[in-house]
Amino acid sequence: MVKNVLFLHKYKGDSENTNVYNAPQKYRAAGKFHDVDTQNDIKNLYCLDFSKIAKKMVDVIKNNLVEDLFFYAFPSTKDENKIFNDKLLCVLENRFTHSINISSCFIQKKELNSTCTTTERPDDKLGDYYGIDTEKFENITKDKRINKLLLIDDVHNTGNTFNAMALAIKEIKRNFSIIGFVILKIEKITE
Repeated sequence: MVKNVLFLHKYKGDSENTNVYNAPQKYRAAGKFHDVDTQNDIKNLYCLDFSKIAKKMVDVIKNNLVEDLFFYAFPSTKDENKIFNDKLLCVLENRFTHSINISSCFIQKKELNSTCTTTERPDDKLGDYYGIDTEKFENITKDKRINKLLLIDDVHNTGNTFNAMALAIKEIKRNFSIIGFVILKIEKITE
């Protein structure tokens, strides 16, 4: 469904050294092992080097969306992972002042946990994960000239989150050009 995904870095596996681009994935991996010290080190690295992501993010979005009039949305995320998306949100709010955040219109019905799977879910299963608050959506998206929606996340693994959100939009019959944007795209490793 979301075929066009812009990304800043391709992750090639756990052997890759930790850097600002793969910090979200490394942070989650450390969390699985309850390694709080490593998670704190990764958060610090991310915060110190975030300006690299911010500059590259602005360039990639400007080069691919041309105009800065678009809707954007982040998926619901666990509180401990918000640091990654919150910093991206600040960049959008400061650099794309005509764009409109519609994240609050998305209702997460149940947790998707996309970074922990390598299986792409079929559309009939993805429809169970996100819905739209139609009243809020209609109020925020009154400007019908805007036809682009940028779905933003820190990590892209199978595309399940973006596809679930796109299905929710499709249900309310709004025709958007939907583009995904992520810091880190996980590459499927083939032997």
